[in-house]
Amino acid sequence: MSEYIELLKKVGFVNFESFIIDFWLHRLLFERKIGKMFIDYYMRKTGEKDKNLVMINLNSNLVYKFLSNLLSCLSFPRIFKNKDRWGYCFIVAKK
Repeated sequence: MSEYIELLKKVGFVNFESFIIDFWLHRLLFERKIGKMFIDYYMRKTGEKDKNLVMINLNSNLVYKFLSNLLSCLSFPRIFKNKDRWGYCFIVAKK
């Protein structure tokens, strides 16, 4: 998040208030384990070398999307104010 704030400062934004939304269960189970298994499988199956392209294509896979959505819903997101950590950042600033 600090990188985003620095970029916003460079273009004239001020008065920052920032939040991190951590979908912890999704991060721990889906992003680090389940999603990686899907990516590895499809890279082997298709021979595709570009991981980002595989991830984009996986978003049309119903099982992949279902598991991602399920773990997002079960995560009970935690919100941290003004913390620089992993998660989705939400920044409020004034120009």
